[in-house]
Amino acid sequence: MRVRVLAAVVVLACLASSAFAFIGPSTAGLSQGQWSAGANYDYSSQDLDKETIKYTYIENYYEPDGTPDGDPYTESGSYKLEVRNFNLSRYYGKLGYGITDQLEVYGQLGIADLKAEARECYDGDEDEWYGSNFDNALAWGLGTKYTFYKQDKIDWGVGLQLNMYSTSVDYKGSYADEDEYGAYEGSWKETTDIDTLGLILTVGPTVDMDGWKLYGGVLVSYLSADYDYKYTDNWLYEDDYYGNATCKDSGSYDQTSFGGYVGAQCKIYENWDLAVEFQATNDGWGAGVGVEVPF
Repeated sequence: MRVRVLAAVVVLACLASSAFAFIGPSTAGLSQGQWSAGANYDYSSQDLDKETIKYTYIENYYEPDGTPDGDPYTESGSYKLEVRNFNLSRYYGKLGYGITDQLEVYGQLGIADLKAEARECYDGDEDEWYGSNFDNALAWGLGTKYTFYKQDKIDWGVGLQLNMYSTSVDYKGSYADEDEYGAYEGSWKETTDIDTLGLILTVGPTVDMDGWKLYGGVLVSYLSADYDYKYTDNWLYEDDYYGNATCKDSGSYDQTSFGGYVGAQCKIYENWDLAVEFQATNDGWGAGVGVEVPF
């Protein structure tokens, strides 16, 4: 069922939106009482492992007077979803504040844009790939950085970033067809509700390279998502014989990934800081660029 694939890709889209995000140095870069404003862009591309999706499907048929035509058809089970060419772009605005010279906090708000392909797999039987280009959706996050050790040219720090993504997506359409019982017309609608949370923990050094800074370290990413999906279909034959169907999918997802990141930071105009970085985990890769202006 194509619409079921679409719903599952929406779920995985939210997960990927938390899997990779622009980090910057793990060390604090603001003085006590100092503010900063900036903007980030990050991009990631990956093929995802097959995930299990559970579903329940109910189908009913009725006589023209509304009398049920037999018992409802009910089906429940699960299938594997495979996703490839999972390309995510995200744009963030950022505001930071230095609590002390070693500790800063920041908030981020922006939009995410996703393109992906998916297919269902049932006991080795694989459907055709189905591509999706999703609408932009709201994304936001909070973070903190702490410098726990300083040397002449090397600072060591730890960073924690929380990324959140909540959305409700509706699609609907109509159709006309014909089978052995005659011609019929129908309409369908689907609704997907998702709440996700992602945590990224980084630890590593920031090295003063006399004019620019090199940073990097280890990265641990945790993802969690809860979702509910409902699909309804109603059809009517020319002789007023009609039917309807409902499909419900629900579940949760948790994943921990390990990897590393590396980046470079330099001043491009007065106190404007530009940073570019690359991230890689056992599940994929991402790259980002950010501009920050302390004031």
